[in-house]
Amino acid sequence: MGKGRLLSIIGICLLLAVFLGNTCVRGEFVTEPTDTIGEAGQMALKVGIEYLDGRQLEFTQGPKRDRKLTKLPYIGFEIGLGEMVDLEADFESIYLDEEGRDSKYGVGDLRLWNKIRFKDEEGYFPSMGFMWGVKLPNANYEDGFGTDETDFFSSFLFSKHIGNIYSHINLGLGILGNPDETNAQDDVLVYGVSVEYPMSGSINLLLDINGYAGSNNNNNFSSLILGFQKKMDDVIWDWGWKIGLTDESEDWGITTGIKWMLR
Repeated sequence: MGKGRLLSIIGICLLLAVFLGNTCVRGEFVTEPTDTIGEAGQMALKVGIEYLDGRQLEFTQGPKRDRKLTKLPYIGFEIGLGEMVDLEADFESIYLDEEGRDSKYGVGDLRLWNKIRFKDEEGYFPSMGFMWGVKLPNANYEDGFGTDETDFFSSFLFSKHIGNIYSHINLGLGILGNPDETNAQDDVLVYGVSVEYPMSGSINLLLDINGYAGSNNNNNFSSLILGFQKKMDDVIWDWGWKIGLTDESEDWGITTGIKWMLR
């Protein structure tokens, strides 16, 4: 992606942020709110599909490859351990169509997360939380589904209501295992900024920028997501459009999923 296109997209995002009320800002991670699921024993299940066109595998060297990746499906599960603590897990199966490889369908990675909200929103001060987790080495590196490495992530979470806008900021560290070098890793800054804007009825407009920065191994992924969310009793349906902001990121993508509150 050329520098002019990148600056144009960022400029549009910032204009939208100002228009929506003083915000703009979720890659492999969509920006997380500090909100937890609510209470001990509360559970939720999410099932969805995501298509990414041009998204490179971590640590890819050389020119960008024609790579089409479909998460079919991705599945997430959440359970509350208390009012302020959640455990989460997500997993995907992948269909990969990549230049120089036969098209294949296979297993993606399993990720495990722990989220803690340690301060509620009060006055001018945002709510605050912390989230950490691991990506397990389930996806096969030789087939191009993943790096076959264990990665570690941790982020501080901030959420704040500004009028009708609900804004979120994530900032933390990712430690990515390098599949090409023994005992090597790539330390990256993990960031995310997002806003939720209520529209007519039960529909929210969602705007998100997220990714990795500071990589020395071609892992500077960054995406803009524009989407919508509809709440229907115990079901939440979301769908969105993605634009990659760096060369390693997808050129574009689409995603949709349904989340059921089970108890």
